[in-house]
Amino acid sequence: SVACAISAHSSKELRTATHRRHLVLFKMAPDQDVKMKVKRDLNTGTLTGDSTRFGAKRGYPVHKIAKRQPVRGPNKRTKFVTEIIREVAGFSPLERRLMELLKISRDKRARKLAKKRLGSHKRAKDKVEVMGRVLTEQRRAQAQHH
Repeated sequence: SVACAISAHSSKELRTATHRRHLVLFKMAPDQDVKMKVKRDLNTGTLTGDSTRFGAKRGYPVHKIAKRQPVRGPNKRTKFVTEIIREVAGFSPLERRLMELLKISRDKRARKLAKKRLGSHKRAKDKVEVMGRVLTEQRRAQAQHH
């Protein structure tokens, strides 16, 4: 059974047929000698009831890698540069088509097109959202003009 205990002191001992039949071998770190819930201390050679083969804290204790900080949105300078580029170059053919689709309330079609061209669902969603905002700004500007 899987819950068998291991107490292996040499590789010859493991090779014998009787041990192979009765033991389940686990991948172990060099300082581990597992017999139910036992860990061998490298410095003193004594056994401590530390390492477990089951439960939430099973396995060899390792250092957790610190999580990276989440990516923040664009800063003022980036926004400024994008605005200038938008003024000079205008909208790309994809953006123009997305805006046309959004005008006639074909949001799902717009997302599908954006996903096909941009490669990922998230990018498509973000692009369609931006184009929607541009449309509302244009409508607002038109309403103020009249």
